[in-house]
Amino acid sequence: MEISFDFDLKVYQQIGHGAFSQVFLGEYDSKKVAIKVMDPIYLDQFKKEVEILESIHHQSFAQYFYSKETENSLYIVQEYLEGKTLTQFIKTVQMEETHIKQIIIELLDSVSYLHSQDIIHRDIKPDNIIITTEGQLKLIDFGLSSHSESKLSYDKCGTLLFMAPEMIFKQPYLKSVDIWSCGIIAYQLINKKHPFWDPSESTSTFVQRVQQFSPNFQEMNEYQKSFFLKCAAYSPEARMNANQALQHPWLSGKGELWQPITMADMKKLFDNKMKTLQTIKALLMIKFLCQKFGTIIPNEFSNYEFNDSTADTNTNFKLKLVRSSSRNPSFIKQVRSTSTIFFESNNLPSPIRFTHNNKRVSISPNKTMLHSESIQFSQIAKRNTQVIKLPPLSNSPVLKKQRKSNLNFRLKQY
Repeated sequence: MEISFDFDLKVYQQIGHGAFSQVFLGEYDSKKVAIKVMDPIYLDQFKKEVEILESIHHQSFAQYFYSKETENSLYIVQEYLEGKTLTQFIKTVQMEETHIKQIIIELLDSVSYLHSQDIIHRDIKPDNIIITTEGQLKLIDFGLSSHSESKLSYDKCGTLLFMAPEMIFKQPYLKSVDIWSCGIIAYQLINKKHPFWDPSESTSTFVQRVQQFSPNFQEMNEYQKSFFLKCAAYSPEARMNANQALQHPWLSGKGELWQPITMADMKKLFDNKMKTLQTIKALLMIKFLCQKFGTIIPNEFSNYEFNDSTADTNTNFKLKLVRSSSRNPSFIKQVRSTSTIFFESNNLPSPIRFTHNNKRVSISPNKTMLHSESIQFSQIAKRNTQVIKLPPLSNSPVLKKQRKSNLNFRLKQY
């Protein structure tokens, strides 16, 4: 390809190349510059890159000078950065955790700026990160970048090893693909290797490992592991954005790991709160139904859990027998119907079961609380293992002759 440049632009040797371009060292206005040269067939891509370079102004990017279109070539003139790529740093420099954190913070700061301008880089990798001789991080190569404008993108582009799963499998994606790349880079800096790729394995094996998502965390502490999982989460919705990542306890030194950061964290916390509220509503409804229709219920719900895993004959709780307003079967049917509708409408398993016309009420399958003839409790308290027998209930033929109906009884704790 024959290349023609302006007279005020001096061009020296070639210093690099990419899939669509060549990079030369040059001089412009008495400054060292990097000249990126592209073939005219990539005119559309060239215009997109120039548009992005003209719109960004941040210390984390090489300064843009100008660009030009000629008959034979397209070229972009930018500040020349003296230093090493992050790939070279990973291979040759033994970095302390403090240094690794500083690199990730500067990288996320640059990504945060891009995303605030609705720009997705789409090719963040160690080869596109320069650590200058002054120790400053610079993110380069916007050849695959695009304006997202908060809309879904579908193009598959970038470097496979740093490509988010949704991009690999040609699914729609947003800015979170850049956060995935940052998470992979953080893992590499800490462990000196890729979380999913082994050089001896094939590309298809790498893709399977990404799907299985089973990285090795043996050399990472809990804070590092949490940061990686929230950056490189398989689900895009579970990933932090750049600003949230900067506030993660591993980088900021503030907060706790259990505190919600991402939208997925907040949704999970909200769902747990809603489940708790639904459980409280269920217990209150049970209490109301039992008081209205004469069912034995726990006096203190906090001392008793309605599930099989906590079923224990040594459970210590109080019971009370409340007055039944009627023994009419229609009332019992109403209780059964109301309870069923309540739990079904709230998508909750019903902890109360009616059988044999209210002769027995079971709270969890292994707990029988009310019998038609008698109630027995074993080991009511740790200090007392005596078995207590209650008198026959009011529907017993013996008591029907001895007392009037609808009396109140209460079993008091010893």
